Amino acid sequence: MICSKCGVEVQEGTKFCVACGNPVEVAEAVPVAPVEAPVAPVEAPVAPPVAPVAPVEAPVAPPVAPVPPVYYPPVQKELTKDELPAKFKPIGAWAYFGYQLLFSIPLVGFILLIIFSLSDDNINRRNFARSYWCSLIIVGAVAILVLVLFLMLGHTAVDLADEMMYY
Repeated sequence: MICSKCGVEVQEGTKFCVACGNPVEVAEAVPVAPVEAPVAPVEAPVAPPVAPVAPVEAPVAPPVAPVPPVYYPPVQKELTKDELPAKFKPIGAWAYFGYQLLFSIPLVGFILLIIFSLSDDNINRRNFARSYWCSLIIVGAVAILVLVLFLMLGHTAVDLADEMMYY
């Protein structure tokens, strides 16, 4: 038997197709009488010969160099010093000088240096305080390097003072 849905051969006596699960209907065999009249072969119609056509070449355009895109900068209004938010207002040269004097005060300057380095009130003041930290780190590293060199060479401040007295 053959499944009517998928065309797979199914064994006799099964109720469902093993491939698709379709219920198999048992059809009673109907005797078919053989056809005695021979069937004449059908000839395909012959198309008339076609003359070959020469291929038409499309005109070739000269190569064109690609044009780079043009980018225009965004138009922004220049802000004046008074229109800037307080966070971005610049500080003057005397303010930098005053902050440097303020940071050089031993205890108060150190505390204000920490506060200004972490504050977000004015970006320029914060950046100056951070640059002051960088300069302190560089000065400290050089001082440590000089101290290590003196200790490696065996000199102390007392030895240097004694040697200078004999000159």
